[in-house]
Amino acid sequence: MNHRMDTVGRARPQTCTRSLDELIARRTKIDKYAFALAATAIALGFIGYQAPSAVARHLGLVGMIVSVFSTTYLIDMADGMTNTIRALTPKKGQNLKTVPTPPKHQPTQAA
Repeated sequence: MNHRMDTVGRARPQTCTRSLDELIARRTKIDKYAFALAATAIALGFIGYQAPSAVARHLGLVGMIVSVFSTTYLIDMADGMTNTIRALTPKKGQNLKTVPTPPKHQPTQAA
């Protein structure tokens, strides 16, 4: 099997049906969400450490952890989109190309 480290566990098809402009717009939107979640994580962490009641501290710290993991997921998704955008971006003097699909593994039958 020929698996790269960044594709382990992902069941998405390798072909991309979106245009380059759509991918760039979606990447920008994901970056904005990730930035907002990072700011939320900082705010919830501050609340978690400074709140007077135990319940507020607990909710603040749990919210911070959830926000950090969500931000990490969005950053990972944006990184994958960046690779696709780079593959679709034409080099100087080239036309737009599609992302190549890797060959499918054909199982062999025992003789």
